[in-house]
Amino acid sequence: MRKLTNRRAIYNALKTSLTEDRSVVLVGEDIGTYGGAFQVTSGLQRKFSDRIIETPISESGFCGLSIGMALAGMKPVMEVMFMDFTTQILDQVLNQAVKFNGMYNGQLNVPLLIRTVAGGHHGYGATHSQSLENIFASVHDLNIIYPHSTQDYYSTLLYSIRNLISPTMFIEDKSVYLNKGEVDFDLVYEPQTTMISHNDEQWSNVVISYGHSLDLVLEAEKRSGQKWTIFDLVSLKPLKNLDIIFNVIKSNQHDNIVIVTESSSYASVAEHLSYLITTECYDDMGGPVKIVSSKDSFIPARKDLESKVLVSVEDILAVVEG
Repeated sequence: MRKLTNRRAIYNALKTSLTEDRSVVLVGEDIGTYGGAFQVTSGLQRKFSDRIIETPISESGFCGLSIGMALAGMKPVMEVMFMDFTTQILDQVLNQAVKFNGMYNGQLNVPLLIRTVAGGHHGYGATHSQSLENIFASVHDLNIIYPHSTQDYYSTLLYSIRNLISPTMFIEDKSVYLNKGEVDFDLVYEPQTTMISHNDEQWSNVVISYGHSLDLVLEAEKRSGQKWTIFDLVSLKPLKNLDIIFNVIKSNQHDNIVIVTESSSYASVAEHLSYLITTECYDDMGGPVKIVSSKDSFIPARKDLESKVLVSVEDILAVVEG
């Protein structure tokens, strides 16, 4: 066991993957000498120079390159510096990467993993602060992973690369890169919904979230002076192990069932999860599922204006206690 930042946990998962599997190759802008925009890949080029491919600023181009390598039997782990720029690869993902397996009757796989960095709260402005998971959640046969804990960053990334068959998006929240946690390097597991806090009293609050929003949820719980039942989704598509949520809701009446997300709630993972919970647990719910999200707006660079757009601890408390 070692205590690491989330950023270093990702580095260790990538290093292990490159060490144990010669078919793994990293692709992206500034990932070699510079070590990536957030220094996640710093040092890997010295150890694996033949499998670190630095690219021009051409997301669509190096996504096409990565898809081609995947079709040829490699396991490209492609980095898009900011999730805002993943709109440049949407055509390659939607109309190419996820289509080959079906169009060729299962004869072709595309073992491609796309790492990207999402989230605001840093004053980076409208085009470097977005969480666009909802756009990609509508793409069939694309797996989406959005961890929060240090162990999850290491274990689910390593698991995903080892078992890579179909296109997978691995979203890293810049706001939790420096969060620290204990990591067991022997622990490798599939991403799925986990319970991180539990209150079995009747009329307690059930709160579901992922990414940096979980930090806000935990802070809101602390300020409330109450103990909540809190779930971390980890896997956004497919949504896995939801029975753990359903069983808790069915076991007791609850004051609130709340989903918290930094993205917009319109046509979202949060709305779909709300539908699934309502369909499965309607007779056991004390009221409708509530969603706390960021405003449906561009994200300003000025921190005081940014804070009015992005989801906050105060927003969560207002819904849970309102």
